[in-house]
Amino acid sequence: SFIVKTVLNGAEEKVTEYQFTWPDDLQYKIIALNGEGIRDVELNKDFTVKRVGFMRDSYKSVETAKYTYIDDALEQVVYEMTATDNGETSITKDVRKVQSIDVYKNPTVIYFYKSEDNRVPTSVLFRYYEYY
Repeated sequence: SFIVKTVLNGAEEKVTEYQFTWPDDLQYKIIALNGEGIRDVELNKDFTVKRVGFMRDSYKSVETAKYTYIDDALEQVVYEMTATDNGETSITKDVRKVQSIDVYKNPTVIYFYKSEDNRVPTSVLFRYYEYY
């Protein structure tokens, strides 16, 4: 289990407790003990995320991830999410392209796009890793 404390825009602190359950080695659930939803996570054999399902009230979503590697280094991840809320379904994509890696092949600069053929990123993530 773990606890998340959240304060948004100066509002009162919100505390949510979560519990993990593992049906097998490549699947687990994250359950919000206050009833704020359940996440079903399915992993690939290399322990990357394959699929995440989320349910809360009338909202349901399923997100799948597809990974592309070059020379054992992550090149791109494409997330596709299908969400249904009050009977309306939407499909969105989130494409993350690795622009730079460190000596251990961990991504240090990642560009975010809305589709695989976009040329202008919607955002950029810089990561720094400390190794001991």
